[in-house]
Amino acid sequence: MTDGELENKTKGDWSLFFSEVKDLYTMQDFFAFPAAFLKERLEELQNCVDLGVVEYKRSLLSRSFELIESLKYDARGFDKIGQWADRLQYGLYLSMIQHLICRGSIRIRKAKHDYPEQEKENATAPATDLKTVIADVSERLKNKPELQKNPHIKQILMQISIYKKELAETRRLAASMPREKAAGLAANFKKRVEEITWSASENHRKLLDELEPKPAAPVKGLPSYDLAPLAPLYLSQAKAFSSLASRFSFVEEQRSGARDVLIPLLGQRETWFRLMEREVKAYNLLEPFEGGERRAAMEFTREVVRILDREAEEAFR
Repeated sequence: MTDGELENKTKGDWSLFFSEVKDLYTMQDFFAFPAAFLKERLEELQNCVDLGVVEYKRSLLSRSFELIESLKYDARGFDKIGQWADRLQYGLYLSMIQHLICRGSIRIRKAKHDYPEQEKENATAPATDLKTVIADVSERLKNKPELQKNPHIKQILMQISIYKKELAETRRLAASMPREKAAGLAANFKKRVEEITWSASENHRKLLDELEPKPAAPVKGLPSYDLAPLAPLYLSQAKAFSSLASRFSFVEEQRSGARDVLIPLLGQRETWFRLMEREVKAYNLLEPFEGGERRAAMEFTREVVRILDREAEEAFR
């Protein structure tokens, strides 16, 4: 083994990865992790409830360097090198997912239950009283007659016309109807008035939204963050994981060289961990308050878990 061979291995692995991977799907095809491996790693990630994905990547580094440390005194850890090469590749995979999210190559999705606040209000708001709708529309038409062309105004005026006809017809029938049938007539009229009121109220709400739009509710969570500046950091992490994985796999392929290839890395371990600390600091800038880095980290983790969970499901099919 020569230094040149190791350098060619680390550079070649990164170059091949970077040339082959264009998006999430080509990256998944590139790695083709087994289904059981994906499930195990996903469960490990979901157990990282403090800082999520950055906590998990930091644990991958910690345990990798613990293995290297053990090789200084005991060769029995050698059999685990191939397994940890795969896990370090997974660290590369996670960092690149984050990189692609920050670049906008992976679309961030809201949770199914995460509806805009205004839609929640509209769904639960009671119908406006018909008299109130009539009074407001009449006043607006008085001040701006051209509003008669507005489709919502037209619908409201039509519902008012229907109400007047229903009222007149009900009064006509009630005048000659036997008393025992009056209750049924009243119930039918009440139901029609509720339908008319709901339609007029809904169109009135849409009219107000159009004429007096409310400020949009602030976007929350990951979609609200400016993630583009973080893309280079995640690319640096990916390259660092690739370099470490390449060294592990090189030793596994050669079946020797652990002391020459891996143990010298112990003096450089802080280089890798600083990349994780930079990620935590970046989260604190996204949520600049006490404990904000955890909130931002978990927002990112939820999105990564969503992607990984879907991949694990497809792998088991």
